[in-house]
Amino acid sequence: MVVGGLTASLLMGCQTTDGWERDASEWSAVESGYPTYVTSRDVADRWQPSNAVPPPPVYNPQGTVEAYERRAFPNESATSAPAFEPQTYARQQEALTAQRLAEQQAIRARQARRDSFFDRHLADVPRQVSQPSARPVGYRREDIVREPRMVASQTASTPILPAADADQRYSVTGIPPMPTARAGECYALVRKPARYRTVSRQVETAPGHERLVTQPARTVTETQQVVVREAYEEMRTVPAQFRDVTERVLVRPARMVWKRGRGPIERIDHATGEIMCLVEEPAEYRTVTRRVMVQPAQVQRVTVPAEVRNVPVQRVVQPAQAQRVAVPPQYGTVQTEELVEPARLEWRPVLCETNMTPGMIQRLQQALQARGFNPGPIDGVIGQRTMEAVNAFQRANGLPVDRYLNMETVRALGIA
Repeated sequence: MVVGGLTASLLMGCQTTDGWERDASEWSAVESGYPTYVTSRDVADRWQPSNAVPPPPVYNPQGTVEAYERRAFPNESATSAPAFEPQTYARQQEALTAQRLAEQQAIRARQARRDSFFDRHLADVPRQVSQPSARPVGYRREDIVREPRMVASQTASTPILPAADADQRYSVTGIPPMPTARAGECYALVRKPARYRTVSRQVETAPGHERLVTQPARTVTETQQVVVREAYEEMRTVPAQFRDVTERVLVRPARMVWKRGRGPIERIDHATGEIMCLVEEPAEYRTVTRRVMVQPAQVQRVTVPAEVRNVPVQRVVQPAQAQRVAVPPQYGTVQTEELVEPARLEWRPVLCETNMTPGMIQRLQQALQARGFNPGPIDGVIGQRTMEAVNAFQRANGLPVDRYLNMETVRALGIA
């Protein structure tokens, strides 16, 4: 877990300057197949104890890995079984990182050779052909020569470019050079997060503008005669006038008639023996009532007067008005995060198998427990609870938080 801090520092030293002088056949054999991976023990065995400090590990500009000779185990023979050492998590991570770095270098080397090939051949083409007036849209030399594996590796890893050192050493872009170290020191390549600070700023919350202020009209109520209907003329019919008149009308005039009767003088009808008398009947009258027209019907022209009504009306005394009023802008205070230091990679001194002992781990656990951070049992073993306590102590004291036991934390605990 924590001992994995050996990964970056020990793996970067898997190549040294003395490997540049090996035979070309070894380089071609390594380049044609998969690179040979080495561990920190192989690197340590190559440097015998001496007073000279080895140079920091460098990258191979050709993208290959130095072919180290195979190291025999002490009891290795034709009849005895080899003495294998147990694999630890740090060794596994170490081999995996070495494999990835070697693949990166091999890919970059092939790409550099192809780029060099195109540069040489394009230089042989006449100028009027090699430098057209306009390059076709979308044309890239990398699209022709780059393999899918190379493109994927470029997007997934950090490119390796030559540094500006006098000895032409190569390093990955963005990875700082190895610090000047002493024997027994271990460094881990960690990403230092970006550092921000909270800044209060005055910002404009509402821009300035003009506002229309309206004043309504002022009116008074008055009574006014309003003509509801205009005057006009109409034709009216006057009916005829009648009266009743009573008159005496002769129904039958006076007359002489014979009637049966007796008297001193009688006329006897010799045929029948009756007596007939000549009698005068007076005239007969009857009273009749009739209707007589006094005045005939007629048509008259009549003038109808206008119809007026008193109604309340509102009279405008002062008309409505509108004024433009300037409204100033409004400002407020906001809290913003300002970048103080961008994120970067750095080599951080850490505890590793070289400079770490169980006694030191026990003292570290005791120091954490004394400061209120529970590291679990004081057993001298870096476990999950110990690392959780270390990270909690780092966050509480503003120290770099990572998955290693860095030296700043060790010094802050007072056990360095």
